[in-house]
Amino acid sequence: MPKQPQLALAELVKKRIADLTETRPRADIVKEAGLDDRTLAAIETGRVHLPLDRAPRLADALDIDTRDFVLLALRQFLPEEVVELIETDPTVYLETRELRSSVIALQVQLTAANSGAKEVAEDD
Repeated sequence: MPKQPQLALAELVKKRIADLTETRPRADIVKEAGLDDRTLAAIETGRVHLPLDRAPRLADALDIDTRDFVLLALRQFLPEEVVELIETDPTVYLETRELRSSVIALQVQLTAANSGAKEVAEDD
């Protein structure tokens, strides 16, 4: 059974950070990615989804192919069939307003869910 997309992304991020921190400080990677260390750590462990708008910059910071990384990030939110369609014809994504709206709505819902889970954890 294939890994859940969020876990596959988390494992890739974790591996690349481990590889890169052999030659440069983690703080440099965090800064280049435009994230704070706490958020990056949560992405590494799969506790939170990588926001799609942050995927290209994180890919650059991790020296990962941006296109492949963004497709992996999309798999967190969209069914595999839709990602495959986008992969074969990227204009499908760019031209489909409804799809973009769905992705944005999913991100808003996931952000709210993650915030609620964090607040509950902080209350404990």
